[in-house]
Amino acid sequence: MGEAAILSHMQGKKHRLLLAACSSTPSVTTFMSQSNVTPQPMSSNEAISATNKRQINIGFVADKLLTELKVRKKISEKDVLTVRKETKDFLVTAVTKLLEKCPLKYTLVRNLAWLDPQKIKEKPDLCEKQLRLCLQIISSAGQIRENKCDMILSQFRDFAVICKMSNDALEWPTGAHSRLDTFFHAQLAKEYAFKDLWEIVQKVLLLSHGQAFVERGFSINKNITVTNMKE
Repeated sequence: MGEAAILSHMQGKKHRLLLAACSSTPSVTTFMSQSNVTPQPMSSNEAISATNKRQINIGFVADKLLTELKVRKKISEKDVLTVRKETKDFLVTAVTKLLEKCPLKYTLVRNLAWLDPQKIKEKPDLCEKQLRLCLQIISSAGQIRENKCDMILSQFRDFAVICKMSNDALEWPTGAHSRLDTFFHAQLAKEYAFKDLWEIVQKVLLLSHGQAFVERGFSINKNITVTNMKE
Protein backbone atom coordinates (compact mmCIF):
# COMPACT_ATOMS: atom_id res chain seq x y z
CA MET A 1 0.00 0.00 0.00
CA GLY A 2 2.84 2.38 0.85
CA GLU A 3 4.75 1.58 -2.34
CA ALA A 4 1.67 2.14 -4.48
CA ALA A 5 1.07 5.53 -2.86
CA ILE A 6 4.64 6.70 -3.49
CA LEU A 7 4.69 5.40 -7.08
CA SER A 8 1.34 7.03 -7.76
CA HIS A 9 2.71 10.30 -6.46
CA MET A 10 5.85 10.05 -8.56
CA GLN A 11 3.94 9.25 -11.75
CA GLY A 12 1.21 11.84 -11.34
CA LYS A 13 1.11 15.62 -11.48
CA LYS A 14 0.59 16.17 -7.77
CA HIS A 15 4.10 17.45 -7.24
CA ARG A 16 3.58 20.23 -9.81
CA LEU A 17 0.30 21.23 -8.15
CA LEU A 18 2.01 21.31 -4.76
CA LEU A 19 4.84 23.45 -6.08
CA ALA A 20 2.32 25.82 -7.67
CA ALA A 21 0.55 26.15 -4.33
CA CYS A 22 3.85 26.82 -2.60
CA SER A 23 4.76 29.54 -5.10
CA SER A 24 1.44 31.32 -4.52
CA THR A 25 1.77 31.21 -0.73
CA PRO A 26 3.41 34.19 1.05
CA SER A 27 6.84 33.28 2.32
CA VAL A 28 7.99 33.34 5.93
CA THR A 29 10.19 36.30 4.98
CA THR A 30 7.05 38.22 4.01
CA PHE A 31 5.58 37.50 7.44
CA MET A 32 8.77 38.62 9.17
CA SER A 33 8.83 41.86 7.20
CA GLN A 34 5.32 42.67 8.47
CA SER A 35 6.33 42.22 12.09
CA ASN A 36 8.76 43.88 14.45
CA VAL A 37 10.71 40.66 14.84
CA THR A 38 14.21 40.84 13.36
CA PRO A 39 15.20 37.53 11.74
CA GLN A 40 18.48 36.12 13.00
CA PRO A 41 21.05 35.43 10.24
CA MET A 42 21.80 31.75 9.69
CA SER A 43 25.30 30.41 9.93
CA SER A 44 26.84 28.72 6.89
CA ASN A 45 26.20 25.27 8.38
CA GLU A 46 22.54 26.11 9.04
CA ALA A 47 22.15 27.42 5.50
CA ILE A 48 23.58 24.23 4.02
CA SER A 49 21.34 22.11 6.25
CA ALA A 50 18.29 24.12 5.24
CA THR A 51 18.91 23.59 1.52
CA ASN A 52 20.18 19.99 1.57
CA LYS A 53 17.29 17.81 0.41
CA ARG A 54 19.00 14.63 1.61
CA GLN A 55 18.67 15.78 5.22
CA ILE A 56 14.89 16.29 5.10
CA ASN A 57 13.27 13.94 7.63
CA ILE A 58 10.27 12.23 5.97
CA GLY A 59 9.78 9.58 8.66
CA PHE A 60 11.09 6.04 9.08
CA VAL A 61 8.33 4.31 7.10
CA ALA A 62 8.54 6.61 4.07
CA ASP A 63 12.34 6.56 4.17
CA LYS A 64 12.34 2.75 4.19
CA LEU A 65 9.88 2.56 1.30
CA LEU A 66 11.93 4.99 -0.78
CA THR A 67 15.07 2.96 -0.12
CA GLU A 68 13.38 -0.29 -1.12
CA LEU A 69 11.91 1.22 -4.28
CA LYS A 70 15.30 2.65 -5.20
CA VAL A 71 17.05 -0.70 -4.66
CA ARG A 72 14.47 -2.38 -6.93
CA LYS A 73 15.10 0.38 -9.47
CA LYS A 74 11.44 1.40 -9.51
CA ILE A 75 12.42 4.99 -8.77
CA SER A 76 15.58 6.96 -9.39
CA GLU A 77 17.75 9.09 -7.10
CA LYS A 78 16.13 12.13 -8.71
CA ASP A 79 12.69 10.85 -7.69
CA VAL A 80 13.87 10.39 -4.09
CA LEU A 81 15.18 13.96 -3.99
CA THR A 82 11.90 15.19 -5.49
CA VAL A 83 9.90 13.55 -2.70
CA ARG A 84 12.16 15.07 -0.06
CA LYS A 85 12.02 18.51 -1.68
CA GLU A 86 8.21 18.40 -1.91
CA THR A 87 8.05 17.31 1.73
CA LYS A 88 10.13 20.34 2.66
CA ASP A 89 7.97 22.62 0.49
CA PHE A 90 4.83 21.24 2.13
CA LEU A 91 6.18 21.84 5.62
CA VAL A 92 7.22 25.40 4.72
CA THR A 93 3.74 26.06 3.26
CA ALA A 94 2.00 24.60 6.32
CA VAL A 95 4.11 26.65 8.75
CA THR A 96 3.56 29.79 6.66
CA LYS A 97 -0.19 29.28 6.83
CA LEU A 98 0.01 28.84 10.59
CA LEU A 99 1.99 32.07 10.88
CA GLU A 100 -0.66 33.87 8.81
CA LYS A 101 -3.32 32.78 11.32
CA CYS A 102 -1.13 33.39 14.37
CA PRO A 103 -2.22 36.43 16.43
CA LEU A 104 1.44 37.25 17.10
CA LYS A 105 1.67 38.94 13.71
CA TYR A 106 -0.21 41.86 15.29
CA THR A 107 1.84 44.45 17.15
CA LEU A 108 -0.80 44.76 19.87
CA VAL A 109 -0.68 41.06 20.73
CA ARG A 110 3.13 40.92 20.70
CA ASN A 111 3.28 43.73 23.25
CA LEU A 112 0.77 42.30 25.73
CA ALA A 113 3.63 40.85 27.79
CA TRP A 114 3.29 43.88 30.08
CA LEU A 115 0.39 42.00 31.68
CA ASP A 116 2.79 39.44 33.14
CA PRO A 117 2.97 40.25 36.89
CA GLN A 118 6.47 38.80 37.17
CA LYS A 119 7.74 40.98 34.33
CA ILE A 120 6.11 44.03 35.88
CA LYS A 121 8.12 43.32 39.00
CA GLU A 122 11.43 42.51 37.29
CA LYS A 123 11.35 44.66 34.12
CA PRO A 124 9.01 47.61 34.72
CA ASP A 125 10.66 49.85 32.09
CA LEU A 126 10.17 47.27 29.34
CA CYS A 127 6.58 46.69 30.42
CA GLU A 128 5.90 50.42 30.34
CA LYS A 129 7.28 50.62 26.80
CA GLN A 130 5.02 47.75 25.73
CA LEU A 131 2.03 49.36 27.41
CA ARG A 132 2.75 52.63 25.60
CA LEU A 133 2.68 50.84 22.23
CA CYS A 134 -0.60 49.15 23.14
CA LEU A 135 -2.12 52.48 24.14
CA GLN A 136 -1.09 54.04 20.82
CA ILE A 137 -2.87 51.27 18.91
CA ILE A 138 -5.97 51.24 21.10
CA SER A 139 -6.34 55.03 21.11
CA SER A 140 -5.90 55.20 17.33
CA ALA A 141 -8.75 52.67 17.05
CA GLY A 142 -10.96 54.98 19.09
CA GLN A 143 -11.30 52.56 22.01
CA ILE A 144 -9.84 54.97 24.55
CA ARG A 145 -9.37 58.74 24.73
CA GLU A 146 -5.85 60.10 24.28
CA ASN A 147 -6.05 62.23 27.42
CA LYS A 148 -6.38 59.04 29.47
CA CYS A 149 -3.19 57.47 28.15
CA ASP A 150 -0.87 59.58 30.31
CA MET A 151 -2.97 58.78 33.38
CA ILE A 152 -2.79 55.06 32.59
CA LEU A 153 0.99 55.20 32.23
CA SER A 154 1.31 57.09 35.51
CA GLN A 155 -0.90 54.60 37.32
CA PHE A 156 1.08 51.73 35.81
CA ARG A 157 4.33 53.20 37.16
CA ASP A 158 2.80 53.41 40.63
CA PHE A 159 1.56 49.83 40.37
CA ALA A 160 5.00 48.66 39.18
CA VAL A 161 6.60 50.28 42.25
CA ILE A 162 4.16 48.43 44.50
CA CYS A 163 4.94 45.16 42.73
CA LYS A 164 8.69 45.71 43.02
CA MET A 165 8.58 46.60 46.71
CA SER A 166 6.34 43.68 47.67
CA ASN A 167 7.80 40.23 48.11
CA ASP A 168 4.96 37.93 49.08
CA ALA A 169 2.39 40.63 49.73
CA LEU A 170 0.76 40.22 46.33
CA GLU A 171 -0.88 36.96 45.38
CA TRP A 172 1.09 36.19 42.23
CA PRO A 173 -0.72 33.90 39.77
CA THR A 174 1.18 30.64 39.47
CA GLY A 175 0.49 27.30 37.86
CA ALA A 176 -1.29 26.25 34.68
CA HIS A 177 -4.73 27.21 36.03
CA SER A 178 -3.84 30.73 37.24
CA ARG A 179 -5.92 33.60 35.87
CA LEU A 180 -4.69 37.09 35.10
CA ASP A 181 -8.18 38.56 35.36
CA THR A 182 -8.50 37.26 38.92
CA PHE A 183 -5.10 38.69 39.86
CA PHE A 184 -5.68 42.15 38.37
CA HIS A 185 -9.24 42.34 39.70
CA ALA A 186 -7.93 41.72 43.19
CA GLN A 187 -5.18 44.35 42.82
CA LEU A 188 -6.83 47.09 40.74
CA ALA A 189 -10.61 46.86 40.63
CA LYS A 190 -11.25 48.19 44.14
CA GLU A 191 -8.49 50.83 44.05
CA TYR A 192 -9.68 54.22 42.78
CA ALA A 193 -6.05 55.25 42.16
CA PHE A 194 -5.84 52.53 39.48
CA LYS A 195 -9.27 52.92 37.87
CA ASP A 196 -7.91 53.96 34.44
CA LEU A 197 -5.32 51.20 34.47
CA TRP A 198 -8.01 48.67 35.38
CA GLU A 199 -10.12 49.92 32.46
CA ILE A 200 -7.38 49.23 29.91
CA VAL A 201 -6.58 45.85 31.49
CA GLN A 202 -10.22 44.84 31.03
CA LYS A 203 -10.18 45.92 27.38
CA VAL A 204 -7.11 43.90 26.43
CA LEU A 205 -8.21 40.83 28.40
CA LEU A 206 -11.52 40.86 26.54
CA LEU A 207 -9.88 40.77 23.10
CA SER A 208 -11.26 37.93 20.99
CA HIS A 209 -8.95 34.95 20.55
CA GLY A 210 -10.51 34.05 17.20
CA GLN A 211 -13.71 32.75 15.65
CA ALA A 212 -13.54 29.19 17.00
CA PHE A 213 -16.25 29.85 19.60
CA VAL A 214 -18.61 31.33 16.99
CA GLU A 215 -17.95 28.53 14.49
CA ARG A 216 -18.54 25.95 17.22
CA GLY A 217 -21.95 27.52 17.77
CA PHE A 218 -22.76 27.13 14.07
CA SER A 219 -21.84 23.45 14.26
CA ILE A 220 -24.08 22.92 17.28
CA ASN A 221 -26.99 24.65 15.52
CA LYS A 222 -26.47 22.46 12.45
CA ASN A 223 -26.49 19.29 14.53
CA ILE A 224 -29.66 20.37 16.30
CA THR A 225 -31.37 21.12 12.96
CA VAL A 226 -30.43 17.72 11.52
CA THR A 227 -31.66 15.95 14.64
CA ASN A 228 -34.99 17.79 14.60
CA MET A 229 -35.52 17.03 10.89
CA LYS A 230 -34.94 13.31 11.51
CA GLU A 231 -37.53 13.34 14.29
